[in-house]
Amino acid sequence: MNIDNIINYYEDSERDYLLFSYKGEISPQVISELITKSEDLLNSRKENKRIVKRICNIVIESLQNLYHHQIDPTQYPKSINEKHRNMIFIITFKDDNYHVHTGNFMKASETARIKRKIEEINNLSETEIKESYQSKLATLTQSEKGTAGLGFIDMRRKSGNPLRVNFHKLNSELSFFCLDITIHTL
Repeated sequence: MNIDNIINYYEDSERDYLLFSYKGEISPQVISELITKSEDLLNSRKENKRIVKRICNIVIESLQNLYHHQIDPTQYPKSINEKHRNMIFIITFKDDNYHVHTGNFMKASETARIKRKIEEINNLSETEIKESYQSKLATLTQSEKGTAGLGFIDMRRKSGNPLRVNFHKLNSELSFFCLDITIHTL
């Protein structure tokens, strides 16, 4: 599957439930604007403040994840056109649930590690999620990218649902990583 097909798939499959979408580059300024727009959208829907806070926390974590783990532009293969070096961010509402969808390029060599990490987090009980989060907070060490490794745990904790992932391998060097997070409103 090529990158146009992947991005179009996510945009088209969620079109009937789409509340907000963004496709483009990610930067601190873009993150700030997307957080504000997401919060404004939820408030305009007269959503419960507790739900708005949970969703906004997930939006923040997912956007920071995209930013901190984006591929250095110099590392893209020449076969990937510059217009395809975008990330996607989508919020949908379906069956009384909000869904936050993100997608970004990553090194194909990293997919197994990320998949394993998310599977481990998804297999934890609610109590284990809280304990893991508290443990990471207590031993707060930052990675070389300046993150503490709390993003996936916090998104799982705040959503109360397993994180769903897909990896679309584009070539031997590059995959497109899609993360879907469901937040129940009831």
